[in-house]
Amino acid sequence: MLYLLLYLLTGVFAGLAAGLLGVGGGIINVPALAWCFGAQGIDSDIGFRLALGTSLATIIFTGASAAWAHYQRGNVDLPFGLKIAAGGVFGSIIGAQLASHLASTTLKPAFGLLLIGVAVQLFLDQKNRGGEERKTWPIAALTGLLAGLAAGFFGIGGGVVAIPLMMWLGRLAPKRAVATSTVMVVGMGLFGSLTYVSTGYAATRAVPWTIGYVHLLALIFIVLSSIFTARWGAALAARINPRGLKRLFALMLLAVGVKFVSSLW
Repeated sequence: MLYLLLYLLTGVFAGLAAGLLGVGGGIINVPALAWCFGAQGIDSDIGFRLALGTSLATIIFTGASAAWAHYQRGNVDLPFGLKIAAGGVFGSIIGAQLASHLASTTLKPAFGLLLIGVAVQLFLDQKNRGGEERKTWPIAALTGLLAGLAAGFFGIGGGVVAIPLMMWLGRLAPKRAVATSTVMVVGMGLFGSLTYVSTGYAATRAVPWTIGYVHLLALIFIVLSSIFTARWGAALAARINPRGLKRLFALMLLAVGVKFVSSLW
């Protein structure tokens, strides 16, 4: 019963992060689920991959809820978001395949370094670049591929990569980048989680409530709470100053990144 409550609480905060920051909620899901599965006695390698795969599966629903909320407010650039998602699908499949063959002692520090790097870049680049938005196919493809690789490899929505790239390369305003990112994470979550299901089917047969590297019980309870809080996060994002939104995003990434890098010691 305690773990069910923890899954619900994880969903509450993951949904808020998805709606507020456009990241899909993976930066909350992965560390929380990794801890929960470890506390239940699941092998650390299997448990961390379960956290990655389950996180991607929840992002399908959380991202869709946040995307709809942002779309209703007119902040989503749907054509550009779909272009990015097209490249992201391929990246998420490749990233998930790579992660299924690496030990958690490699995945955890790598996940942390990714988050710290993005956080530092956001702190250093506090001002918008300005100018006309650039939404070409090459920019969309590059953004989608890199975000998809991160999504599949780290079990996140890919927003931690896509949002900075949309702001730096595409010159989108922070709120517009956050909103557009929620469209992209749905496709990445779908194809990435399906890859985790197929690659982990044999390894998790003895673990209850799993199908491949997706924990169905955790998925259900996280989705139950996150689809509602994602809409609250989206409403809050519309009221926050753009610079404040970037700083909040960076602080969250930095905190989680340091936690994962510390696993080296």
